[in-house]
Amino acid sequence: MTTMPTNIIDIFDLLADKSFAVQLRWIDDPLKLPASKGVYVLHLTLEHKTTITVGAMSEQTFEAGHYFYVGSAKGSGGLLARLSRHWRTDKAKKRHWHIDYLQDEMRLKGCWVTTDDHLSECELAEVFGKSECQAIGHLGSSDCDCPSHVFYLPFA
Repeated sequence: MTTMPTNIIDIFDLLADKSFAVQLRWIDDPLKLPASKGVYVLHLTLEHKTTITVGAMSEQTFEAGHYFYVGSAKGSGGLLARLSRHWRTDKAKKRHWHIDYLQDEMRLKGCWVTTDDHLSECELAEVFGKSECQAIGHLGSSDCDCPSHVFYLPFA
């Protein structure tokens, strides 16, 4: 298991204190991904300040630090299919979601997953919104009313 800076661990301790305390499991090996449906949080890092064009949006500047993307895998193939796609590093991968554009420049460190049927990605994103993380305006949340499903935390 990769050691996380204390401030990141605090975010997930916050989850445990909520009324919907869920079992989040850290995965840093794509061979250990579960096939069941669920919700996940990608943990990515960006080493240097970078400008990225995300889909049809204008260029945005992303600071060096930790980035978290909250998503769900409720369709066929579940977490295994969705997260295997996120783990692919080939540049030929078709960009479908906002996170695909970010992954071109960021390094995937691993992910937290839960198969808790009662937790939605929006509820998990809300926890990040109440944490010390900064929401990155409307990224990853074009299909809901959440302010964002992508969050930033500077390196400690």
